[in-house]
Amino acid sequence: MINKTINILYILGFIIICIARYVQSRANKMNQLVVFKSSLLDRLLLSLNSFGYIIFPILVMITNYLNFANYRLWIGFKFIGLILYLTAIYIIIKAQIQLNHSWSPWLELYKGHKLVGHGLFKYIRHPIYAAHFLWAFALPLIFHNWIAGFALFVTFLPFYLYRVRREEKMLLEYFPNEYRLYMQRTNRIFPSWWHF
Repeated sequence: MINKTINILYILGFIIICIARYVQSRANKMNQLVVFKSSLLDRLLLSLNSFGYIIFPILVMITNYLNFANYRLWIGFKFIGLILYLTAIYIIIKAQIQLNHSWSPWLELYKGHKLVGHGLFKYIRHPIYAAHFLWAFALPLIFHNWIAGFALFVTFLPFYLYRVRREEKMLLEYFPNEYRLYMQRTNRIFPSWWHF
């Protein structure tokens, strides 16, 4: 019963993220695109994340195909993982709301694009990436399976490493002084008071 409830909450969280992204993407279609820097590799790496987010977790939930990779942990870790996951969902949605029309899943900028430095962005430059790392930490605690638990680490880390520097370079080109000052005030994914 506990596993079923956690699985349902996981699916609901994923659906909420998908709806939020769909709504934001539709709203952004009205904006005039001025810069597009997403490469084929960028899109491929982003697409591969679906294996970590949902494909392997669904396989663990509804089939026995990945049972050979199961491990045992205390059931309480599932609740800890669920709290981390729900926190990640909250951060992603909150950051998208704060970005408003400046949010995009791709490396692109719109006419009238604004640099956001308030809310979560006051503390870190990339709260959405930070939330995805939190999500990746949550999965091994929720699913207790070497494949479903660690797939998001394997898929998200290359995407992040490839994407973050290119994104910051694009923002430096578009907001040269403002973004440089913003970079001096903030860290990428950890608040400046968290020395890690």
